[in-house]
Amino acid sequence: MYNLKLSEERAKQIALHLMDKGIIVDQIYIEGRGEIRDDKPKNLNRKVEIKVTVIE
Repeated sequence: MYNLKLSEERAKQIALHLMDKGIIVDQIYIEGRGEIRDDKPKNLNRKVEIKVTVIE
């Protein structure tokens, strides 16, 4: 539960940072995934992925 909340807060802070930098956003979807159990070192799982979609 702690890791899920932490990952959600990390994603939220990135979204706020983008808006503070003047990036106009129509929709932001944030998702925290909590603890990822795999063979990677933990620091490699502490990341934020950003996907940008442009609709013309």
